[in-house]
Amino acid sequence: MTKFMKFVAAASLLASSLFAAPAAFAGWVITQGCGGCGPTTTVEFFIVGDTGAGPFAGPGLSTLPAGWVANLVNPNYVIASGPSVNLSGWTENYLGNIADSVEVDLFFWAGAPLQSTISFAANYTRTGGGLSLHCQSFGAGCNTMDDPTGVNYNRSGVLPEPATLALVGMSLLGLASSRRRRA
Repeated sequence: MTKFMKFVAAASLLASSLFAAPAAFAGWVITQGCGGCGPTTTVEFFIVGDTGAGPFAGPGLSTLPAGWVANLVNPNYVIASGPSVNLSGWTENYLGNIADSVEVDLFFWAGAPLQSTISFAANYTRTGGGLSLHCQSFGAGCNTMDDPTGVNYNRSGVLPEPATLALVGMSLLGLASSRRRRA
């Protein structure tokens, strides 16, 4: 590799580190009732990602009583603590990365019925794109779907436009210099 090629490679790396913005941080906190139709023993949450820049981490649920069990169902998702966790009745967070354009189902169930409305607070962080959360509860003839407001947020890209142009320019410069050397 010539000195010029090394310079181009170093300049490209420097440009990407200078112009690349840190991942845009977005938090989505929502408290909403799910169900509210009497005793409920099973609840399902749908989390639908889009094609924005991932990943996102979540959720935390705050008002499910102890003894309830949560399970993530998604073949593309690997959860560090295993496929299920016993909820403590206050907060239980799933940590990890979920790829874009996937649907994640969270199932909650218990031996004893949960009376009245299930209230939950979920906090999602994502580097870009958007997501949608739906809640459906089953039990005692209950079948309720809620779609919270504010499901799309922070659609900014990871790289701002000037950085993209700078990186493309450096790449073209490197390509041109490599072709000139071959000739």
